[in-house]
Amino acid sequence: MQTLSIREVRSALSRLDELLGATNEIIVTKHGKAIARIIPMKGKHMRPTHEELHGLTKKLSVPSEKLIRDERDER
Repeated sequence: MQTLSIREVRSALSRLDELLGATNEIIVTKHGKAIARIIPMKGKHMRPTHEELHGLTKKLSVPSEKLIRDERDER
């Protein structure tokens, strides 16, 4: 673990991957207080596919067209 001030992190952004490779964790401080922790990502973070997102979406018990129509009628 390495501790860097926010000013040091700004100046070291171009070599942040090297710093993380050497220490595996960086604590960022501002005025001596820890404000953030930077750690390397584990594995490759992939965006979910449309099908995966669609599978995670809860199905409405009422069709959306009825909800929209009811909302418009209330105006």
